[in-house]
Amino acid sequence: MNQVVRYLTKSRFKLAAECPRKLYYTGKKDYLDRSLDDSFLAALAEGGYQVGELACLIHPGGIRVDDLDHQVALAKTAELLQQDEVTIFEAAIAAGNLFVRVDVLRKSGTRIEVIEVKAKSYNAKKDGDFKGAKGQLKSDFLPYLQDVAFQRYVAVAALPGHQVHAFLMLVDKEQSSTVDGLNQRFKVVVEGRRLKVQVTPGTTPESLGQCLLAKVPVDGQVDMILSSTLAVGPADLRPFRAAVDAFALAYSQDTPLLPLPSSACGGCQFKAPSWPLAEQPKSGFHECWSQAFNWGQRNSI
Repeated sequence: MNQVVRYLTKSRFKLAAECPRKLYYTGKKDYLDRSLDDSFLAALAEGGYQVGELACLIHPGGIRVDDLDHQVALAKTAELLQQDEVTIFEAAIAAGNLFVRVDVLRKSGTRIEVIEVKAKSYNAKKDGDFKGAKGQLKSDFLPYLQDVAFQRYVAVAALPGHQVHAFLMLVDKEQSSTVDGLNQRFKVVVEGRRLKVQVTPGTTPESLGQCLLAKVPVDGQVDMILSSTLAVGPADLRPFRAAVDAFALAYSQDTPLLPLPSSACGGCQFKAPSWPLAEQPKSGFHECWSQAFNWGQRNSI
């Protein structure tokens, strides 16, 4: 029986970039995880699924790889990538124990485009190249840029001989819909804990009118991230690649990294309102702060 690979996926990388310790808590049923409900509701509220489906429609001829099994999805993607020209939705790519699903992947010869689709507004005049006055990447776009940076990093490692380019596809605030009731063509349906979008039959790219999405090249911003550092532990800043390796190793071995207590911990999704009782789900927040400050249940956290 083949051993299941504990992949560092892009969602787990995102958690590790926020706080490396979160890698240990994610996916464990005995730990409280408020994000399971938060992300589900946010997806409904923000229209992320509709925007994702819209991005697919403006790439006609694309092939969807929607298999949940990682190995099946990897095999199907690899087969599709044998074509000289192909567009793949939810392409599965792995390098070692790193794994990503790319929203939209376009291949033309040896050129690969990795496109991350987000239901976030973008104004070219205001947001520009996502950099602040001092050249730093803007904090409200940084998680999205780190996301696509990780995807490009994995794709480059997995697809030698190809030139991989990164893009963000965002909602263009400078455009207005030229079609009445456009949102009604994308109906979100709930199937258990999964959301899917049902597109009105007959909907074509031409019937959508003015394109409402902006495809923004971000290779320069990704280069900045790949040449920067990430925290792996207290006073432990490592180059991006070394940090990713550390995250992947810790997750594959199910080993908790050292806690990084900060003011950001107040919003941790693994935080219980108070120290949990024996029969309640564990609180990652309380474990972190207990270890960091040698506090016990009687201490106020």
